[in-house]
Amino acid sequence: MIFRHLLFVLLLLAGTAAAQTASSEAVTDLASANKVFEEGNHAFERGDARAALDAYIKVAESGFGDAQVWSNAGTAAYRAGDTGRAVLYYSRALRLDPGYDRARSSLGVVSPATNSLGDGFLTEVIDTLFRRTPPGFWFLAAELLFLLCCFSIARFLAATDRDKRGHWFASLSWSLVLTLACVGVGVADHHFRAGGNSAVVLSDKTVTRSEPREESVAQLELPAGTIVEMTESPQRGFVRFKLADGQSGYISLDQIERI
Repeated sequence: MIFRHLLFVLLLLAGTAAAQTASSEAVTDLASANKVFEEGNHAFERGDARAALDAYIKVAESGFGDAQVWSNAGTAAYRAGDTGRAVLYYSRALRLDPGYDRARSSLGVVSPATNSLGDGFLTEVIDTLFRRTPPGFWFLAAELLFLLCCFSIARFLAATDRDKRGHWFASLSWSLVLTLACVGVGVADHHFRAGGNSAVVLSDKTVTRSEPREESVAQLELPAGTIVEMTESPQRGFVRFKLADGQSGYISLDQIERI
């Protein structure tokens, strides 16, 4: 009986040592990234959310992480009770792939009400147009419309009939407006995918201030996972922010992390 207990302890120690060795493996190429990712999946399946999170973050920060890796990290963080980082990682997944429905639906579950911009048909249309288009789509559309502008200018200059000149002038005007619109949307889309100035509140009951100093008047108390938009450059360890509902104030840089 004593021998069996001793053998069980030795096997347990060996398994722990092997797990520690595997978790400390450096991610240097795609093969090692896939290996660590699978180790994270196995850890998650056996209920060790912290170990799974460590593995996913290691892959994500190595440069081999995609939307799925960040989304898995968000799920592991949520299982580990870290709502703030769950929102952060789901948001990073959506930065890489705005059409990744798994991360989007998960973010809708864990994200607090202060992140909501509203529901409805118009919101869904905007989401479809500006979040689910491939990178570079709007710039490609702008290039095609610019070619139409050039063609319209050439036809306008060559036309001798007044009605035809009016037709091509209208075509030029509309194509120019649409070209500028596509460029604007493309810049906004690039800004969104790059992370912009959005950040996530990491801790629950985070107090915001009226001025960029700890002694100033306390204002809002934000839950973990609240997404804020940084509107100014940091000063004295604080940054001015704005919420989706328009409320604003100052928050400590130690209490947020940029998406």
